[in-house]
Amino acid sequence: MNMMRNFANAWRLLPAASVLFLATLAPTSLFAEVSGDLESQAVLSPFYFRVGAYLLDSTTLARVDGREGNIGSRLDFEDDLGLDERKETLLTGFRWRFRDRHFLELEYFNLKRFGRKRIETEITFRDQVYPIGANLDSSFTTEVTRASYGYRVVRRDDWGLAVSGGVHVTRLNARLDGLVFDNVDPPFRSREVASVTAPLPVFGLSGARRLGDKWGLIARGQFFFLDVDDVKGKITHLAAYLEHNTFRNVGFGLGYDWFRIDVDTADTNWRGSVDVQFRGPMVFVQASF
Repeated sequence: MNMMRNFANAWRLLPAASVLFLATLAPTSLFAEVSGDLESQAVLSPFYFRVGAYLLDSTTLARVDGREGNIGSRLDFEDDLGLDERKETLLTGFRWRFRDRHFLELEYFNLKRFGRKRIETEITFRDQVYPIGANLDSSFTTEVTRASYGYRVVRRDDWGLAVSGGVHVTRLNARLDGLVFDNVDPPFRSREVASVTAPLPVFGLSGARRLGDKWGLIARGQFFFLDVDDVKGKITHLAAYLEHNTFRNVGFGLGYDWFRIDVDTADTNWRGSVDVQFRGPMVFVQASF
């Protein structure tokens, strides 16, 4: 039931994005007539565009240490700071198949969430200590850009398999803002911000399966672990989509996406760690030619 409600909520976000998206399309032969060759499907068209509504359930665990070596508090941003657990955003994607079996892909989404809460325990964030009972405003921004090169190792009439490699750039920004009290100075407002950019390489595997004349199922996974210099990071990304070639030009789809990035960093703008997970359904429109 929760899954169906999530799809219903995501679907309500789609009409405006769909109109803007479709208005930019020229009346080209975006979907070839269905034939016995899987290459005629959107998954193997030379150019492919997608825009959709992404309804995310999020879990955010982070620690931001001080500049002088102080250890920050391990925070659950949703539970400890009242950050939005569920929020919608737009997801865009593009693929260019520049040779018979070779293609490039690009995806992007940006999610900014806010919270407000009277904290129930003392919190240390960077070099600032927020006492019990302080009213804290918080925000957490996650911006994700995925770029990859893929090669189709298997191409059959009704299914295909591809391997890929690329870079997964995640930009994270955390902010805490609230009144601070001590025994000497009058109360004052303190704002602390931490940010880090984690460009991590990824390797992936994806597959496509035709389900009748109009439907197609696409599944993929991306993984990587990196430990060099002042960054240690791990990425896991799993997704599955059901696409429908509704018209000659345009189709639609729905899917489910699960993504996790776990980073330990000694960057000057964020010393500490962050573990962010997203999961949720999406609905989208697509076009290819």
